Amino acid sequence: MDKYYAFDATLRDAIRKRLLDLLYRYRHKKIMVISHSMGSIIAFDVLSQLPPDISVDTFITIGSPLGIPIIKGKIMQEKREHQPEIKQLITPGAIKSQWINHADIEDKIALDSDLADDFLPNIIGVFPQNEIVQNDYYKNGKRNPHKAYGYLRTPQMAKLLREFITEGRTKLGIWWLKTWGGFANRKYL
Repeated sequence: MDKYYAFDATLRDAIRKRLLDLLYRYRHKKIMVISHSMGSIIAFDVLSQLPPDISVDTFITIGSPLGIPIIKGKIMQEKREHQPEIKQLITPGAIKSQWINHADIEDKIALDSDLADDFLPNIIGVFPQNEIVQNDYYKNGKRNPHKAYGYLRTPQMAKLLREFITEGRTKLGIWWLKTWGGFANRKYL
């Protein structure tokens, strides 16, 4: 994290541009952004600066350090360069539906798992909703509650993904996706 903030603004902007370009490419689609650890800081920065023609339906942070005071201070410091009057961090206006924050209570990077008290709601009322999850990732018999794989396979994440993918689809459309949707990405078809 220190390296990200230690970079000069040009390098930090180049890192952010990769996500911005991807969001721009899919700006006409319903977008969900899932970010882990340092990626949640970068994603928050990008979402805070998006032009009005790009929005994100759902922002999910997993194992995020966004609640840690030094990180909030770095974000606030950068924001005050452009908005000296800012007093508290605000949920990015580009998030249109929900911001869900998943944290395991033993994840030392997600030390402050309650982001709802750190970020004011955006203009349409979206703010972080916190969910404590059990990250059950193990490697060689040792638990790693910060690993992205463990967060991505929690029941809470599965529910969010299912709701996002199936929202607005008919039962026939959902059946088609389950039955045939996987074939669309195969090279031989």
